[in-house]
Amino acid sequence: MPLGPSGNPTTTAVVVETFAGVLPVNGIRFYSFTVPQDGLVALTLLSLTEDGEPSSATVNIGIGVPQGTGCSLLDSRTTGPDVKPQFRDFFQAAVYCARVADVGTLTSEATFALNIAYPKRIE
Repeated sequence: MPLGPSGNPTTTAVVVETFAGVLPVNGIRFYSFTVPQDGLVALTLLSLTEDGEPSSATVNIGIGVPQGTGCSLLDSRTTGPDVKPQFRDFFQAAVYCARVADVGTLTSEATFALNIAYPKRIE
């Protein structure tokens, strides 16, 4: 178990936020969120549908830092939906953004759902 500044054990829990929306053909969508303490951040593309049906297209999901009206990527993966995280890495406490982008495989606008999991400190 990790130790806090006083040498006492710390407890962490996971917060899961869902970023859902409509992704246009050749489009990009992003969502800003705050990681309150250093730890593992995971992105899971849960669903991608075109014309009301599950899509076989792949999209790029990534994590970055908000910059103006965009999201400056730190890392990303091209993937389709899955129940397991497609992206997982350690990040320091800060404000980040999750981004979903068409990589040229969408044939019509798509609806998506992306879970963002990160540590939440419990005192």
